[in-house]
Amino acid sequence: MGYRKLEHKRHEPRRTAVNIATPIKLFIHNGETATFAFPCWYQEVKPPIPARLHNHYLHDHHGWPNPSHPDHSCQLWIPEVGGCIHGFKECSPHCRHYIDYSRVLPIHLLSEYEGYEGAFVSWIGEHEGIVATARIDEDEDWVVKVDVDCKDPNALEEPQRYKFTAFVGSDKDGNVYNRRDIVALAELIVLPSAY
Repeated sequence: MGYRKLEHKRHEPRRTAVNIATPIKLFIHNGETATFAFPCWYQEVKPPIPARLHNHYLHDHHGWPNPSHPDHSCQLWIPEVGGCIHGFKECSPHCRHYIDYSRVLPIHLLSEYEGYEGAFVSWIGEHEGIVATARIDEDEDWVVKVDVDCKDPNALEEPQRYKFTAFVGSDKDGNVYNRRDIVALAELIVLPSAY
């Protein structure tokens, strides 16, 4: 089979570290007060798998299949053929089987190891009649709670959208935290109501 190529050179492992927050939408009626809770978790992960670009059609042509040498044709999992990573053939295109919730651990924000002292909210753009304050729950210190008091004069007949970010911080100088981490990137959607 002359079309087969010699064994390809192995790639060096590549890894990526990620520190991001997932955006969320919060709904509230105008005139309400509400408390939103954001749990903070570490996820225990398995040893990293080297990431590399892979062309399974090209990989299919590597190696020399014969009785004395095993075939090196591609046998890797392909999502569109094999279903989700857990082997469910009928899993939706938006597979949710990525996080193993038995491997998450709460982040004790007030512990000496983490060292956070408080939480705060920062708004993007104008917001009239909405007051939001953030705090770390003292009993369950892996939960950040955001208290929202909403009396928006613009949301009497049409829904209004506002974006904010909730932070935890430490090393406070006056009103500024020198060390900050994002807890939530939120879009607050105020549904119309009289207040």
